[in-house]
Amino acid sequence: MPARRSAMERADWGPLALCALVALAVQTATVVETSRQLVFRFPLLDSATYHRMATAMADDSWHSQAPFWQPPLYPALLSMLYRTIGSDMIPVRLAHGLTAAAAAVLAYAIGRRLGGKRIALAAGLATACYGPLAVFCGQLLPAGLGAALTSAAVLLGLRLLDRPTSWRRALLCGLGFGLAAVNIPNALVCVPVLAFLVWRRSGAPPAEGAAAARRAAVLGALAAGIAAAILPVTLRNFVVSGQWVPISTNGGINLYIGNNPDAVRTMAIRPGTDWDRLAALPFRRGGVRTEAEAQRWF
Repeated sequence: MPARRSAMERADWGPLALCALVALAVQTATVVETSRQLVFRFPLLDSATYHRMATAMADDSWHSQAPFWQPPLYPALLSMLYRTIGSDMIPVRLAHGLTAAAAAVLAYAIGRRLGGKRIALAAGLATACYGPLAVFCGQLLPAGLGAALTSAAVLLGLRLLDRPTSWRRALLCGLGFGLAAVNIPNALVCVPVLAFLVWRRSGAPPAEGAAAARRAAVLGALAAGIAAAILPVTLRNFVVSGQWVPISTNGGINLYIGNNPDAVRTMAIRPGTDWDRLAALPFRRGGVRTEAEAQRWF
């Protein structure tokens, strides 16, 4: 069996390389095509926020006394990229293509587990050529990194389902989802589904004490892995601000924008006085005093 698995892994190197190279080619073409736009060199909206934060981190001038407004993993990695290759937009945006390549390779790996080589290759190439992924990977946004990290976490989840009584696999899977959440918290919506599947697939009837204990240990390890990735961010937020914010404070207003009686108007808001007025709503109408309270208000 080990020899057969080794041969299979060697045979997969070609398709994996193809998926990665196609993703890099698509990303390069996208960057070249969009490089003529004014916003390419002057990021706007969320891209501008991430750029300012990463630039400040890169030159050690970022000393915020508030909880993270946006999840910190992407700007932290972007600052490392600035330190390494500088802040010229063309090489920085081309480097983002690595996340697209990683997402394509991981899509192949997931397809390989679920449906064989043909389905895996189709999934990998479809991901590599997916237009929205190419566009977002060419921006200073966490979407490309999110696609790669969430795909990695899903792959670790599939490995856990192969052996649902392994607390080590559960811990590693939890770390994967935790890291994905520190980049984009929405990744955590997968965790309850995974936990349910692990509970169902662990084998023995839940009435048996030993089986229930094993299941609880696996789910505990999954939760511990998630907490290990998120807790440092939570503690940092509390130390600098005295507010218990697990990751960032932008989740509440983002949910409110598309889920309120005047959603058509709020979804059309652009930066400026209208956005500032919206962000100030909890402080003007709700009597809140902190960013954490504002998130709960929204």
